[in-house]
Amino acid sequence: MPADAPAYPGCHTGGRIGSHAFPVRPAPPGRPSEQAALRRRAAAGELSHVYSGKPSLYAATSYWSELTPPQRTMHIARSLAKEHDSWVFGGLVAAVAYGFEHQWRLHDGTVSIAVTDHGTHHSGRQLKRVYVPKVKAVAVTHEDTGLMLLPPAYTLIDCAASFDFR
Repeated sequence: MPADAPAYPGCHTGGRIGSHAFPVRPAPPGRPSEQAALRRRAAAGELSHVYSGKPSLYAATSYWSELTPPQRTMHIARSLAKEHDSWVFGGLVAAVAYGFEHQWRLHDGTVSIAVTDHGTHHSGRQLKRVYVPKVKAVAVTHEDTGLMLLPPAYTLIDCAASFDFR
């Protein structure tokens, strides 16, 4: 990444993928032809299908392969936040944003969000929902990333409950 580039340029959605101007973008809902085109480009290796939830996210393979696992996690989270502005992120997204040390092997493409209800929504393959009562009362907007996150103490508890210590 160029020295003057923002830390997480993949937060942008839309635009040209080939130019790397907007390296992570959602598949447009309700536009089957554009979704099919993104799938074809992914099958050809030009794009990587980096998140299979809603929205489905794609990135230029050449760009994506240069990123570290924490950078990839932040790209996915920032792109999802553009589509879901009420989401409060926890787990590894918050750990990366706060600069907490952790093993990169923990990054498996999943994103954790805090929810206020028990089980009315199902977690997907790449989306983990964690129950946090009164999440809006404790959520903080992270200054550097602009993401709504669980506070640091909640993040540590969430990570301790979710991952093995080694």
